[in-house]
Amino acid sequence: MPVHGDNPRENAVNEVLTSVAKEEIAIANLIDAEAEKIKKIVDSHHLSRPDDFEKIIALQKSVAEILERLIQKQQILVKKLELIKDFDTDKKGEKFKGKSNIVSSGECSD
Repeated sequence: MPVHGDNPRENAVNEVLTSVAKEEIAIANLIDAEAEKIKKIVDSHHLSRPDDFEKIIALQKSVAEILERLIQKQQILVKKLELIKDFDTDKKGEKFKGKSNIVSSGECSD
């Protein structure tokens, strides 16, 4: 949701930070869903039949692929934050006093 105010640069930075935070939440939810899939399969099988192992291996490959894509997405988000960090400095070299701050680990906080 766009924020209106006196400082369009600050508003733009805050909007990008908000979008990154929402994407981080979505990534966390996807990881949780994959963990639940694994837990369900492992809990529902006694691993006594060869086809059980094949199902688990197929699931493992699927989860690995999804996690690889999430890692790529995470790398893009980090680059976004790095760009915002650079954009956060105005022409005078001063940082604006926005609601959101970028901490050194690449996470955003209020």
